Amino acid sequence: MAKMGKSEVQWKYLKMLGTMLSTGRAIKFDGKGSEVIQQSPEIKTLIKEIKEVERTRNVEKVRKLIQPGKQVLGGRSDYAPIFNGLRWTDIDKTPFSGAGGGTPDAKTTKMQEDGSLYSIKTFIEKNGAFTGKEDFLKKHRTDLLKIYPDMDDEWENTFYEQGKRIQKEVGNTKFGHYDRDTPGGFMEEVWKVAKSYGVTQKDTWNPADIWLVANYAKEQKELLDRAKDDYTNIEEFNTILKHKFTDNAIVGISLKKMSGKTAQYELVNMDNSDMFYDDEYKFRFDNVVCKLSIDQQGNLSSSDSLVYLKGKKMTIKMQIRQQSSGITPMKVEGTDVANAAAKLGKAPLDMVAVAFKAYGMKFNNDKKTFPMNTKEFMERSDEFCKMYDKLKLARVIDFDGVTTSKQFEDNIRRAFSGSNPAAAHNKLMQINLLHEVFTKLKGESLDFFWTDICYFCQKKGNVFGPFGKLY
Repeated sequence: MAKMGKSEVQWKYLKMLGTMLSTGRAIKFDGKGSEVIQQSPEIKTLIKEIKEVERTRNVEKVRKLIQPGKQVLGGRSDYAPIFNGLRWTDIDKTPFSGAGGGTPDAKTTKMQEDGSLYSIKTFIEKNGAFTGKEDFLKKHRTDLLKIYPDMDDEWENTFYEQGKRIQKEVGNTKFGHYDRDTPGGFMEEVWKVAKSYGVTQKDTWNPADIWLVANYAKEQKELLDRAKDDYTNIEEFNTILKHKFTDNAIVGISLKKMSGKTAQYELVNMDNSDMFYDDEYKFRFDNVVCKLSIDQQGNLSSSDSLVYLKGKKMTIKMQIRQQSSGITPMKVEGTDVANAAAKLGKAPLDMVAVAFKAYGMKFNNDKKTFPMNTKEFMERSDEFCKMYDKLKLARVIDFDGVTTSKQFEDNIRRAFSGSNPAAAHNKLMQINLLHEVFTKLKGESLDFFWTDICYFCQKKGNVFGPFGKLY
């Protein structure tokens, strides 16, 4: 069971603790149950200082209250027993793990991206004239808190590092227009142009979250003129944007969760090497994990299938699963195994279908064509058992201990009767997809196919717009 420690003395944990202390909610302690903390003078002072942290984001006074500095054996500073005789390090961290974590909702994402844009704009306009993070935050923490009130230590560092990195990339370029989906802004205008070429989803074409534009009126007119002519296609339009990007006239940036203590930056779709299959960019198929085992409740132990690809620069995990809870089509999403926090993105399903067709296969993602209950499955069980048998012969898939088609049939039948029948439905869709791929492709063709899918996830290729990935 995880417990609180030195690194947890930060706003996203203190905020939740302050609320629990002031409202009388029980706090869970490691191995000691849950207790409502008495309002002692120390706790009242702690609540007061936590409220002050909301304004200043300086946790030092709180740290001194919970860890006053008394030296114990080994030279470690002991923690004060102010929580009904228990210490900060006795608090079970698990109930706090959702504080600021998980997938943010649209409102939170907007605040985070607005904070990123503010920091980037500030660094560029001030020409990076800050002596360090504390100098930047001293001057701009108040404004950032207005944008993102839940900003914690991690986000303070993120905003600082993002601004510093982009200013380094663009130098002293003067941008007249900074936009994150503002009505009438550049994102709205460039999306209109992309739609005129038949693009149906904005993030499929270009996942940039923010745009920096040197001369908005000039660029808007030029791009709209291109959209109205009869000879510029989407590939040529993307080439125009590449030149604009190179000149720092139009810079689109995709914001990803920071992968370390400093911000990394990668140019995407700025040259043709992204999609060329030399050793630097090619991925090779490694293995598949498609768990067909079931738990004691009769549910599948895993609802997804994982395809692992190895390249010179990274190992990629392609996850195939439901788009959401319930009976849904599949989605395909890539993750860098070494950096699971920053997903590569979801592959546009229309392009996945095109890739299947190009390699002589059929991509069936129609949920209505697969069994949705036990009865429908048993009527077609022979069909899916044959798929399982052929996949087993391929010897590239880990079925998690399921070794016979009878075992496969029994487990899927039981899964349809369990509490999550939708997972059984989608698992059959995944079996069909894997059967299509691994019975028709081998060797280099298999590598090329999965390389295509991997690049679709990253929005790389001539049909995608250029952008910088900040992560």
